[in-house]
Amino acid sequence: MKTRNRIISIFSALMLTLPLFAGCASHVGGGDAADTASTDTPDTVTEAKYTGLEARDFEGADFTILNRAQSPNYNAHPYPEIEAETQNGETLNDAVWLRNLTLSEKYNINLKSVTKPQHGDIRSELGKAVSAGDAMYDAAFPGLSASFQLATDGMIFKITDVPFIDPGKPWWRGNILESTSFGGKSYFIVGDMNVGAMNSAGIVYFNKQICSDYALESPYDLVDAGSWTLEAMTRLSAEVTHDLDGDGVYTEKDCYGTECSSFAWQPLFYGSGQLLIGKDADDMPYLDADSEKNYNAISAVVAFLNNKESTFNVNHTTGIADLGALTVQMFRDSQALFFVELIYGVPQFRDMNDDFGIIPVPKANEKQEMYSSYLHNNNATAVVVPLNTADLEMSGMLLEDMAFYSSETISPAFYDIMLKSKYTRDEDSARMLDIILNNFTVDLALVMSSYGIDIDSLMRNAATKNETAILSTIAANADKYKEILNKAAELLK
Repeated sequence: MKTRNRIISIFSALMLTLPLFAGCASHVGGGDAADTASTDTPDTVTEAKYTGLEARDFEGADFTILNRAQSPNYNAHPYPEIEAETQNGETLNDAVWLRNLTLSEKYNINLKSVTKPQHGDIRSELGKAVSAGDAMYDAAFPGLSASFQLATDGMIFKITDVPFIDPGKPWWRGNILESTSFGGKSYFIVGDMNVGAMNSAGIVYFNKQICSDYALESPYDLVDAGSWTLEAMTRLSAEVTHDLDGDGVYTEKDCYGTECSSFAWQPLFYGSGQLLIGKDADDMPYLDADSEKNYNAISAVVAFLNNKESTFNVNHTTGIADLGALTVQMFRDSQALFFVELIYGVPQFRDMNDDFGIIPVPKANEKQEMYSSYLHNNNATAVVVPLNTADLEMSGMLLEDMAFYSSETISPAFYDIMLKSKYTRDEDSARMLDIILNNFTVDLALVMSSYGIDIDSLMRNAATKNETAILSTIAANADKYKEILNKAAELLK
């Protein structure tokens, strides 16, 4: 009840300030906060609290967002982004409901949600509507890859053509927009309303009891010191790996420093902050896999995932049907110090016997300035605006204000309350989230995997089979990748 009252109080404060500052300044185009106002003291300047865009009456118009349906599966979409018909006592649902109510009353609109099971279904549905000239959708929240496909299909606006949306504001992830652009053209953006994005960040779980039993360095301290690197993870992992059942053979029944699947190449590599597809001076993408930094990072990740003295890669096993379930069960059963996964796995460990913590994926080395978080390209959601939206200004205004109000309510509900209090077990893990969610790396090499850029499948194979010549394999496909990028550039003119 305290959680619910906290969210209500946030909204109450916002609603009270709206009439107070509505006439102070116009925030058209998502501009800066209201103009400063003078007081009786000449040297004192007070800046009014930003309360969103200036209200406009849309006379009861429908504003319909196509988005992915909630799913009970932990690794899909267990949390609502738009759909919350009533208050039900669930923290995030009630935050969404209250945000929607604020927007509906402020703009006199009927906010509607239409859901589809998968991001591919969203792409298909939106494409059909645009092709048929049906303006039933005002916005959509597909996955990153589906969003890019809608762009090359010619179904959505460039973000710069949508009025009022200001990517420079803190409630938008401007770096994602920049990393997925072609020649300065960006067609989708991620904001604080995209719970699916926050829920899809790569992290490392660690077992606090194992760490204590082996008198290991605190992973938290390593992170704080800037020393949490892949080398440090390898070193700590090697100290823990042992033949738990004493049969002389290392299997899924033993204890390991790190356990994961070959998928882990993604969060571990992008922890380096590197991109396999870089950008030239004109913001045009090109294959950059053979740069020295990428060579070093890829080589280190492949070696780590095949190092039997530190890592149990479940893809090295045979005869087990559900490898994903195996990775979860091994960590729950305290058979690993570290587990490489995404944030969406946190709830399944809430009743785990041993205490666990979460930390960012390691840096490539200590020279790397910032920790970088991987973002799952299919589960993470983005914002797009269809070409035949009924009212482009309404779409822009509502999305900009939705992002702003989400930063005030949805992010705290997901971040501060759901993760920091309900699931994670100490203040340090909560503090680590500040690092994890601060800096995402998104690579066109993954976003464009459905176009024939098959680097992910090549890397997974290398992670499974210890193919140290993986960069040569990628280089052999350079002409094919260049052709794909050139075709995409033509489509995005």
